[in-house]
Amino acid sequence: MRLSAWLRSAARAVIDLVFPRACLVCDAPLLGTPRADLCAACESQVVPVGEEACPRCGKPRGAPGIPSRRCRICRGRRFAFRRAVVAVRYERVARHAVHALKFMRRPLLARPLGEWIAQAVLARPWSRRLDVVVPVPLHPSRLRERGYNQAEEIAFVVAEALGIPVDPLALRRVRATSRQARLTLAARRANPAGAFLARVPWRARMGRAWRRLPSGPMRVASRFGVPRDAPARLLDAVALLDSAPTVEGKRVLLVDDVITTGATLDACARVLLAAGARSVWVAVAAG
Repeated sequence: MRLSAWLRSAARAVIDLVFPRACLVCDAPLLGTPRADLCAACESQVVPVGEEACPRCGKPRGAPGIPSRRCRICRGRRFAFRRAVVAVRYERVARHAVHALKFMRRPLLARPLGEWIAQAVLARPWSRRLDVVVPVPLHPSRLRERGYNQAEEIAFVVAEALGIPVDPLALRRVRATSRQARLTLAARRANPAGAFLARVPWRARMGRAWRRLPSGPMRVASRFGVPRDAPARLLDAVALLDSAPTVEGKRVLLVDDVITTGATLDACARVLLAAGARSVWVAVAAG
């Protein structure tokens, strides 16, 4: 071991003795477990979703390890996303971690949740074709209340593990919606409709505005030496200033903390596809 590495290891050990790290769920000390976020007892209670997952929405159906057909939630429905991956079952430690991340101001819990997602996604062959990670956005009022977007915090961890960029501005929530957990199944499916918009390049937005203008003003302007291609030139100039990337032509991994009926994720996927995304895949921490 190099001297510098040995010194870093020794310094970390001293820091852990003076300021011991604790499990993010139960606060048990984490001495001797470098880079761990949960203690061994909590980790043992996290149950990955395996063959019992629904092949469409990813939610576990039945007991762990028992293959199942499409669940009743997906029956008769057509989702806009290709497939959804649910990393772990929404119970015990996973349930507490998601709840603490969302409602108890524990943003550090985004790391284990993101690592669970990354591990599940990397096991799929299509993970190597993904281009960008997009988190499900919060409404500005909810963001001010919570202080951060838990899906965005998770998305950065996932993107780091996959080695692809994350675009937290690709989607925005333009309508505040009721919390899904408080609604009936039918209300949950209808709740997110029209709540999301995708970022559109300035050139596309300006182009639509120019097409709505009457042609008369340009004919009058041309008499005073204004070239007829002036709108196109202006759009080119604006496009140079519009350097923000979009999802157009990209294979998107849409990330959230939990999945209930899939309505929110489906609404986001439809908006992303309408904005030009090549395909949308979904990955959530628990379900």
